[in-house]
Amino acid sequence: MWWRLPGIVAALLSLSLSIFGKELKEVLERALGVGGTPTFWLIAAGVAALILFLVSRALRLAPLRTLRKDEQPQQMP
Repeated sequence: MWWRLPGIVAALLSLSLSIFGKELKEVLERALGVGGTPTFWLIAAGVAALILFLVSRALRLAPLRTLRKDEQPQQMP
């Protein structure tokens, strides 16, 4: 179950950014100035990279599904 944690975190982060994205942008604009500054884009790129990292890690850690004995094809002679 622990291997699902990065995927859950990435999904929740993505959902919260989609819901509160406009408010986050306004807060960052008030704190950093105009939204087109390089600092704003650096922070946005960092958040996007974190989301991509967590999703890719969750996919790498997902266990592979193996076939049960009764699901395996018959041996060829």
